[in-house]
Amino acid sequence: MKAAQITKYSKDLNVTVKEIATPKPQANEVLIKVSYAAVNPLDLMNIHGSVKLIQDYSMPLTLGNEVVGEITAIGSNVTPFKPGDLVYTRLPLAKIGGFAEYVAVDANAIWYTPTNLSANYETRWPLIKFGGRS
Repeated sequence: MKAAQITKYSKDLNVTVKEIATPKPQANEVLIKVSYAAVNPLDLMNIHGSVKLIQDYSMPLTLGNEVVGEITAIGSNVTPFKPGDLVYTRLPLAKIGGFAEYVAVDANAIWYTPTNLSANYETRWPLIKFGGRS
């Protein structure tokens, strides 16, 4: 799958799209096929390394914190979600990576997309709804 990554912290925008392995969901995770990913100031802070005292990521790092997409697989302990469900998330700090075709995320960090909003509009909500969770 394709993913937008950095290989080191830098004040330059040295982000490259690379081919990486599709993640496999663990027992408490779901695999989401990403439809939309939000870009916000936190992504630039991650590129610059401005938050590394709080969260120092190992490299290479797939960027992206908020996504909307469809569940394609679930771990053995996941309920009530199922493949085909449309969900949104603010990815946990320790496991970001929304600028990719797929992302595996703990089922406790997702929720169903509102039926009255478009998918690209929904990418604006995870930081607000899940912003305090990590």
